[in-house]
Amino acid sequence: MLFRSRVSGTGHPMIMRAEEKFLPLSNLLVCLEQIHQACVDGDCQTIKNLLSEVVGDFSDQPINDVVWRRGHPSSSDVKEVAEPERSNITPMLRKQPKT
Repeated sequence: MLFRSRVSGTGHPMIMRAEEKFLPLSNLLVCLEQIHQACVDGDCQTIKNLLSEVVGDFSDQPINDVVWRRGHPSSSDVKEVAEPERSNITPMLRKQPKT
């Protein structure tokens, strides 16, 4: 798959070559460590900010993490997502296990 990259041909008519942007390994490792720490901390906003900086085509979407929203109800970046109604849930087991 080729996404918005410069494409050139090769010696074979059915094989194309893409020249895409990339991070140097040292920068990638630093970014991955920051993302990991933000995941451990449950910091969705930092994860989103890091991805926006590093990934060129990262889509700037509202944060839809229900657990994160409970701790950050005033965030302007939060999109309200309704909790699922119980009537919309189909049990996977026909017989409920005995407790």
